[in-house]
Amino acid sequence: MDEKKARRAIRNAWIAATVSGIFTVIVALIAVTSDRNPFDDWVTGWELLSAGATFGLAYGIYRKSRACAVVVLLWYVAQQLLYAIETGRKTGFGLALVFIYFYVQGVRGTFAYQKLNTARPKPV
Repeated sequence: MDEKKARRAIRNAWIAATVSGIFTVIVALIAVTSDRNPFDDWVTGWELLSAGATFGLAYGIYRKSRACAVVVLLWYVAQQLLYAIETGRKTGFGLALVFIYFYVQGVRGTFAYQKLNTARPKPV
């Protein structure tokens, strides 16, 4: 992967993470305004915490952090698996694959970018 492709993959990954965080906030807001069991309020707190973490990881990817790219990929896959297990639903699988694709490309892009930039001689 050359630097131009790495930068594009990184850009797409942080945008995908930002969109995912926005979706999570929207779901949390819908949950707060809907009629549901008051004992489920902790779920909304976790959703908001998850959204905040996703936004932070998106910023890390924007800054070309390999660790943030890997963590957002693992975080997203874990969330999707837990959701599928808890609800028994398989809906949204196609959309999840799109996000996973962008996150995998972001991991590849951050690693390629770091490799390309450490290989260059630094100006004195």
